[in-house]
Amino acid sequence: MPLKRHFSKAKLLTSGITIKIKLVAPPLFAMISNTHDKELGINVLNAALETISTEIKKSKGTLTVKTAPRAISEREISEFNKQLEELEKKNTLQDGDNDNSEEETDEVEE
Repeated sequence: MPLKRHFSKAKLLTSGITIKIKLVAPPLFAMISNTHDKELGINVLNAALETISTEIKKSKGTLTVKTAPRAISEREISEFNKQLEELEKKNTLQDGDNDNSEEETDEVEE
């Protein structure tokens, strides 16, 4: 998957902070980081997004950020995980869907 190459370049800028990039539903991805320093975490995610955007533009593609990086509470994490699960369920193969297509579910972690 060409996007993995872009995600890997972004990981180099993480300052030791793990970033998970999860495919929610093509072409929607979620970037997740867990740190005690919320400002550092947001800065690392912004830097990673900038790197990914630059790399995608080099390939004549575009990146649209639906929600800017932000710090969230434990309750919001729980709600976010529920939303991801719902989107993943909607994206699962339904009766009559073409099961020959390849579906990516890789996570990129440091």
